[in-house]
Amino acid sequence: SRPNWATVKMQALRRPIRLLPKTTIFMECDIQTKLGSHIVKNDTVAHNAARLCGVAGVLNIPVIATCHVEKNFGGIDPRITEVTHDGRKVFPKTLFSMLEPPIYEHLKSIGGAPACEGEDVRSNIVLYGVETHVCVKQTCFDLIDKGYNVHLVVDAVSSMNHHDRNVGLESMKANGAQVTTFQSLCFELLRDFQ
Repeated sequence: SRPNWATVKMQALRRPIRLLPKTTIFMECDIQTKLGSHIVKNDTVAHNAARLCGVAGVLNIPVIATCHVEKNFGGIDPRITEVTHDGRKVFPKTLFSMLEPPIYEHLKSIGGAPACEGEDVRSNIVLYGVETHVCVKQTCFDLIDKGYNVHLVVDAVSSMNHHDRNVGLESMKANGAQVTTFQSLCFELLRDFQ
């Protein structure tokens, strides 16, 4: 039978959801060249996304990246592609949510599974990209609906205006997403100075 995700989510909200590299997947949403010129603080988003890609490479965390209708919005920002690694896979997409069938199948093939399936599955999704109130939000809701723990990197998400970004973040947080920053996320994944 299908788990009651509302119950699972409420239980999760009662305890902190800790990140470990072995239980985490990064999802990078549509950080593209033509779109970037319209995004608030796009340089910060692209900079932190590139750093997240580097962290994922060092810690062996898979990265799923998307490129939304490339002919209209351009390719992935070169600041990110310069630091790519073998564990990062880029998918084209046309849906606003990243969970198009081939992407969702890939997510499952690299160990992605709902939190209720055990402690050793990759149930924690670190989500970042643009736009906060459209593609990021729809991806977040789809992931939560499927039982994943979603962690939003607030200094690596944005929209074309502050209002849409802020409302998108509040909506995702109210529906069970955890919020973090690039630096906080890194220290949590590392856990130890050595």
